[in-house]
Amino acid sequence: MSTSRQEKIERYLSENKIAELISNITTALVYKRPDDPKAFIVNFLEKLKKLREDEETYGESAFFDEHNLVALFGLMDVTGQGFITKSQYTQAFKALGVSDFNEHPLGHDLDKISKNAFLREAKNALRKSTSTFS
Repeated sequence: MSTSRQEKIERYLSENKIAELISNITTALVYKRPDDPKAFIVNFLEKLKKLREDEETYGESAFFDEHNLVALFGLMDVTGQGFITKSQYTQAFKALGVSDFNEHPLGHDLDKISKNAFLREAKNALRKSTSTFS
């Protein structure tokens, strides 16, 4: 295959986030282990499309909803102070499996990231990580 053709293929895969899409599908299949994988994949793709198009679900992901994010914040904020440290914030994103997130959220300079700031940043990062449709 010529370099030009290979570059076109790589650009197409990258622009359309095909690797991310396949990764999201595979992760969901392994996590859920549905009896009918083909039907699950169709439903999963429909959910991803809806999450991208629907303003009410904007910021949610195919894996985590706001309830899950609030619970995660609660696990990090064990003393109930209403904030987490920057280190805890970073650990939370690692737990979510998200590598592309705002590393300097509101409150990072004071090492106190509020629940609202965490939720806003988590929803944004999750939306980006599961936005596998152009």
